[in-house]
Amino acid sequence: MLSPHPKLLLISFDGFRYDLLNGTMTPNIYRWAINSTWFKNGSKSQFVTYTAPNHMSIVTGLQEVKHGIVGNYFYDTTTGKLFDYFNLTGKEGVINASLDSSWYEGEPVWLTNEKSDSSRRSATFYWPHGDVHFRTSPHRPFFYKQWTTYGNLSQWMSDVDDIVDAFMSEEHPVNYVAWYVAEPDHTLHTNGFYNGELQKMLHELDELFGYLLAKFRETSLENSIESVNNVMCIRDYVKLDSSKIGDHMIYADNEEIARELYHNLTNAVKTFGYKVDVYMKEDVPARYYYSNSTRIGDVVIVPQVGWAASLTCTSKELSETYAPRKARYNSSTHGMDPDRKEMRAVLVVGGPSIMSGRKACLLVFLEYHDSGTFMFLVMTTSFILMVFVIYACRYSILTEQPVWVWGQKGYRPLKTDLCSAEQSMSLLPKTTDEFTDPKFWKHFFETRKAPFEWYGDYSILGSVLEKYLRLGDTVLQIGCGNSRLAEEMYDNGFRSIHSIDVDSAVIEEQRLRNRKRPELLYAKDDATSLSFGDDLFSVVVDKGTLDSLLPPHATAQQTESVRKMFQEVERVLKEGKLLFVFYHSDQIYPNIILQWDVIWL
Repeated sequence: MLSPHPKLLLISFDGFRYDLLNGTMTPNIYRWAINSTWFKNGSKSQFVTYTAPNHMSIVTGLQEVKHGIVGNYFYDTTTGKLFDYFNLTGKEGVINASLDSSWYEGEPVWLTNEKSDSSRRSATFYWPHGDVHFRTSPHRPFFYKQWTTYGNLSQWMSDVDDIVDAFMSEEHPVNYVAWYVAEPDHTLHTNGFYNGELQKMLHELDELFGYLLAKFRETSLENSIESVNNVMCIRDYVKLDSSKIGDHMIYADNEEIARELYHNLTNAVKTFGYKVDVYMKEDVPARYYYSNSTRIGDVVIVPQVGWAASLTCTSKELSETYAPRKARYNSSTHGMDPDRKEMRAVLVVGGPSIMSGRKACLLVFLEYHDSGTFMFLVMTTSFILMVFVIYACRYSILTEQPVWVWGQKGYRPLKTDLCSAEQSMSLLPKTTDEFTDPKFWKHFFETRKAPFEWYGDYSILGSVLEKYLRLGDTVLQIGCGNSRLAEEMYDNGFRSIHSIDVDSAVIEEQRLRNRKRPELLYAKDDATSLSFGDDLFSVVVDKGTLDSLLPPHATAQQTESVRKMFQEVERVLKEGKLLFVFYHSDQIYPNIILQWDVIWL
């Protein structure tokens, strides 16, 4: 039995940046979005752009200083108490202390829903603060589940079943559900954007969403709901022994200490060129709405996109942990200026009362002090609302000499044409003649225009390259076409990369696209007669060129071309160095293995 009241399902995929939504990576979500109302340019988040405060803003309609949750962990300078809902500080008892109603100033929509009518019921599934005992009656939602684990696809599908059951309950059907999934946030913090794990997680989330829609259709709910150099280690420049810290704030014992901390940190920023903004509390930009609260520290630290600031590390510790040939620091994060595009969430709304096939502009957060007004705006229609909290797109790798770190001077969009190796294979030429014909490739790149990745991009091939290559290796890529592999290697820390192709048009295109990557060099050249001197390169990478030179049933002339290519590769490679070949043809393996001395990895 369905509730007679308007029904709302609010879903948060934490870390789902607005430009991750596209038909390639998330086809189920994308198909639903284009038939709903989709804010294509995202939804502006609240400062500070962290999980706990923004999820409270979503359900209260209030700015952070009004609802009281101003960070993932922070102090209240009036009471001296620590808030740490996710136990990021590892302090005993802090989670229960963070559930105390004194922290929470706003009224979440699940309470507003139940207050408006005794037959309305709400449920929260793992939503941050969904288990809190709020000050106003009825204090908690009718049903709630506490967050305990990141979960997996099987568990999330089980949650979908429980959500459907909650809406369809014979005795106590709910009309509002808030559901939080802690991905791809966890994957991004651990892996960053470009090692392939994000794509795997997006595929799982998309499969989950497809399962959700299928369950709604089955139950007729569908129409009822619808780098070291880039990390500023604060402890390198100030002593924090007598001060308390939040995730991005310092609480000083007195005004004099606060001024000293501010002076030392701003001097460090100027001296070492850190892209980090440091504010005294009273100087935080007014557009952040982030100063009028006793829970905000005396000194507020805001890294720019592409940078991070840590109040716990030292540069020595980072250098030792992420030294060359040791661990690689793969991380993406958030917490930056909410006006940056990278901080936007994806927002799609749909349902019987929502216009379909509508693309809207950027949604800027509006605060409603009257919970009744907020309730009226949100609950008068039936829809599914997807809100995904945000991520900076910077992928950092830390080394002792991070001279390679990409200097971001503007918005860095994500690649949205990522595809699997299987999808790439479906686009290969249909005949041997096409594969070996330079005219075909010229026409192919001219008509396709967008970069194309034979056998996968860095997200697929990067793990192999990272296993055997060092960041300081000199690399030659032969037959580059308009692939982004070289620039993706560059953005992941590799520096000296030369790329060649016989087509002058794609070389000019590559030069233009990578003009802000000065150590990426492109030249028109032929792999069978290279213009480079001897012993210049540590690594040669071939991604598909060998396929075009050596088709099945190769002629003597084609076989001779391949022999020349390997002679040239051997000549320009330093002794004992590596050649990487990514190929498709079944004929290549026996031909190469039997005729030339090649080591295959």
